[in-house]
Amino acid sequence: MNQLMKNVIERLSKRKNHEMANFAKYKSEELHESMLISSGKIMEIDYLIRELKELNIKLSKSKNYKS
Repeated sequence: MNQLMKNVIERLSKRKNHEMANFAKYKSEELHESMLISSGKIMEIDYLIRELKELNIKLSKSKNYKS
């Protein structure tokens, strides 16, 4: 995997962990609106990570095909 993509995925993973901690805090404080916002952020981060991994696979296949 390209180092730049690895770095972006790592940063997104850290952001997801941070948001999951926020979610737990909101849950304990019963802040339902904040929980909904936080869960949406987590879902979007998961989606971005998955898309980056798929893009990397496609790029690797394309690179191998051209070689």
